[in-house]
Amino acid sequence: MRHACPQCGKKFDYEKEGWICPFCGSVVLASTEKKMYQAEQLKKEQKQQPQSFPNQTYHIPQRTTMQKNGKKKLGRVLLVFLLIPVLLIGVSIGVTFPELRQQMQEQKQQMEDGVSYVTEQAEMQKTISVAPYTLCIQQAYLYPTDLVTPPNQGQYLAVSYSSAGKNSKSSIQRIKDVAWAALRDETTSDYLLPLYISDISGSETVQRTLREQGIDQELQAESGILLFLLPDTADLDALTLCIFAGTESENNHLYGRDAVNIEQMYEIPLTVTAAPEGMTA
Repeated sequence: MRHACPQCGKKFDYEKEGWICPFCGSVVLASTEKKMYQAEQLKKEQKQQPQSFPNQTYHIPQRTTMQKNGKKKLGRVLLVFLLIPVLLIGVSIGVTFPELRQQMQEQKQQMEDGVSYVTEQAEMQKTISVAPYTLCIQQAYLYPTDLVTPPNQGQYLAVSYSSAGKNSKSSIQRIKDVAWAALRDETTSDYLLPLYISDISGSETVQRTLREQGIDQELQAESGILLFLLPDTADLDALTLCIFAGTESENNHLYGRDAVNIEQMYEIPLTVTAAPEGMTA
């Protein structure tokens, strides 16, 4: 077994080396060998046993007055930095709140009063301006039902119109983006919207013929016919065609009345006459 040299501390096998240290040449005596062996055994036992620490009382240093004051100052500084954004937001709200309140009041008033626009009287066969287009209501007549199936109740009223097209280099490509029409019954103040071709009963061939005649629920850039379904009780002498005109809505993907910011309404009293010669479905 290897043991440490009592002189130089290096380990070697006492018996193999003849009790003489090969490193420093010291002679190991029997008594020294015993002491070294006991010392080594003690070290081994100390390593194997868990370390135990004596009970100690630790002293936690108390904050000095200067340290306390420093902490307080630091807390105050942080509080100020946190309050600055809140104060700025409060000031901003205080400045803009009257404007926001006014806008809310205006919107509420508009909802109560409805859309505000200028109303102007016009006549049939007279040109009106629907910038950048012009429009003229040509004729109003009961639409013949030679080929179309008559409605279960009421009758069809046709209103023909013409347009000269754009009168300026405007980006507006369709008159229906700046104007739409509705028929008002003066006896009841009810409004009727133009019919879709699909609302008119008949075969696909008949509906194709109606399209070729220019019948559509929306105004076209050149000419066309608006078709309304009148109730049986309608007074033909108390019908007014209303043209709602304005500017193109920001929602330019919409069509007809949903795509127009109304600024003006033309009221055109209608005189219902006989249908044009040769007019058939």
